[in-house]
Amino acid sequence: MRTSPSGASTRTFDVGDAAVYAPITVVMTGLAATTTVTASTTTGDHPNLAATGLDPSKSVNRYWTLTPTGSPSFTSYDATFNFAAGDVDGGASTSSFVVSRFSSGAWNATTAGTRTATSTQALGVTSFSDFAIAEVSAGIFALTVPIVGSGTVVRNPSQLYYPASSLVQLTATAGTGYTFTGWSGDATGTPTRSTSPWTPTRPSPRPSRSIATR
Repeated sequence: MRTSPSGASTRTFDVGDAAVYAPITVVMTGLAATTTVTASTTTGDHPNLAATGLDPSKSVNRYWTLTPTGSPSFTSYDATFNFAAGDVDGGASTSSFVVSRFSSGAWNATTAGTRTATSTQALGVTSFSDFAIAEVSAGIFALTVPIVGSGTVVRNPSQLYYPASSLVQLTATAGTGYTFTGWSGDATGTPTRSTSPWTPTRPSPRPSRSIATR
């Protein structure tokens, strides 16, 4: 358990088990008020890991949980999850690991930060929950849609990862004071299109972008 003051702070949670020290370092920004967070780690793959699109045979065989007291308001935090070399499945590449967040029965992608042989970082996390680390399964792609300007993008179906050749409809809504002006990025078919919704022909490892301008 660690207490963080309002504003920005860095806290290390000294968690692990009888055999392994597996701490979490959390770098918090924009915390509105002093908040207490409890951390834990559990040995073995997350019981819902197979539903992520991640490969349970190329994973870290433990998961972590961060639980706040109450419902704190904050901007985001970066979290570095540390593990032992013995936690890693044989044949897994730690340089390809990603962190997925499990909350309210659904998995959510995080942005990968620094990776080492015994740690993986998640950037810009905006809620507390369970976290698991693994490689993305072969033939599965993450569809990332950064927003240039201001607005939101809804994907249908809404999933964390998609099999190759899946069809995914993207619907962009410009933020207040902005106008949606088009799509750009990597997708077969039409690389730039000024209408929303749009259905790219396949998810890709490279992002498509929603562009909104004033």
